[in-house]
Amino acid sequence: VDELTNLTEVYHTFPYKLPNEENRDHWHLSSQWNDDIEHYNKTYFTLVSETVVQSNVLFFSEKTYQPIYHFHPFMIVGGWGSLEYLQMCGYKTFPKLFDESYDMIKDDVKRMEKIIKNIEVIVSGKKDDYLASDELKEILIHNHKNLYHRYSSEYYKIFNQLVR
Repeated sequence: VDELTNLTEVYHTFPYKLPNEENRDHWHLSSQWNDDIEHYNKTYFTLVSETVVQSNVLFFSEKTYQPIYHFHPFMIVGGWGSLEYLQMCGYKTFPKLFDESYDMIKDDVKRMEKIIKNIEVIVSGKKDDYLASDELKEILIHNHKNLYHRYSSEYYKIFNQLVR
């Protein structure tokens, strides 16, 4: 009964809103990318919950790119092969921080179980040294630069096609 009471208390805190989120009249791209970044500074990583999670679909939204923009390590709750696709796009992932074998698990439930095990390892403190490492910082900087490069090259490609 105590566990059920605790669960009910947690349930009433949802949806969790980040500071200043209540005051937004609407969402637009600039507000998503320029949010108060304090929650990134207070957390070890981002657990990206993508819009589509089915194992046979790869789908990326702004949710995947926000932690990259904000220099934050991440795991993706999405279709299997998500990390592999990002790697093909030039992004580096975090195999020294997470057991990334979760990304290749086709069964949605088993993939989520592996993600939960990753979270437990991080919360245990076993990866604290790596979280403060220069190696991780270099990956975060690389990914941020890659995001800007890919975005700007795609933008100019579309712009040039429209101008013709």
